[in-house]
Amino acid sequence: MIDGLYLITNDDLDGDLLPRITAALKGGARVIQYREKTLPVQERLGVAKKILTLCRKFGAIFIINDLPELAWACGADGVHLGQGDTGIAEARKILGPNKLIGVSTHNPEEALKAAAHGADYVAIGSMYPTGTKDDATVVGVEMLRKVKRAVDIPVVAIGGITAQRADELLEAGADSVAVISAVMSDPNPALAAGEFALLFNRHVEDPRGQVMTIAGSDSGGGAGLQADIKTITLLGSYASSAITALTAQNTTGVKAVEAAPPHFVGAQIKAVLDDIGADVIKTGMLYS
Repeated sequence: MIDGLYLITNDDLDGDLLPRITAALKGGARVIQYREKTLPVQERLGVAKKILTLCRKFGAIFIINDLPELAWACGADGVHLGQGDTGIAEARKILGPNKLIGVSTHNPEEALKAAAHGADYVAIGSMYPTGTKDDATVVGVEMLRKVKRAVDIPVVAIGGITAQRADELLEAGADSVAVISAVMSDPNPALAAGEFALLFNRHVEDPRGQVMTIAGSDSGGGAGLQADIKTITLLGSYASSAITALTAQNTTGVKAVEAAPPHFVGAQIKAVLDDIGADVIKTGMLYS
């Protein structure tokens, strides 16, 4: 099943392709597509096998761009085809019945044709202007809605997508969003991937219950309530909180602490439990 963050690799210009993929997988990427246009096929095979090992470690799906023969040779989960690439029927002969075949599309007609010929998912784009393909035609979010209504297989939105833009694509029905530079070119690929993963968690109703954290703050964002809420949300739960103390804090230490009055801490807890509820309560710094 294709869903979540779908990461497409860019050319390994600086030799850190595998570390960046590893970081993205740690951040929550669910699908990795190996897209390489310049290396000889044998070198691509070697890289593909290494990426496959990483995907197996993190439970992610591994897709090869354009080349079903390479997908078969390395043991990938499937292949992604463009409109001018190998046909679906030929790819199916090479890969067999159990591998995934995705197809790039630009409108409902192409998507319906791909589905009728046995595609397991379609990609629709470009959603926005993109620097990856200068000649890409922007089809927009409304076209995504039309494709989603037309087919009953997963739909991947692609093209110019950032974490800030992804939410409207999920609202429009995208099962997955495909990105390249938004993660691969980010200084912190794990964090960038995590931002996308968070968006998908938000669209699942309380998948792992409601977690309340009772703790102090951290103005630096690395600990306390801020860190708890980020972690709880990334794990797919609904986060609520009661703050026990405000801290002036950064990476070098705590500079000042202002305690919340006990009655106010109690009022916060009561307000949450009376309305939202909590399946789990986590306590941190209570202050004394």
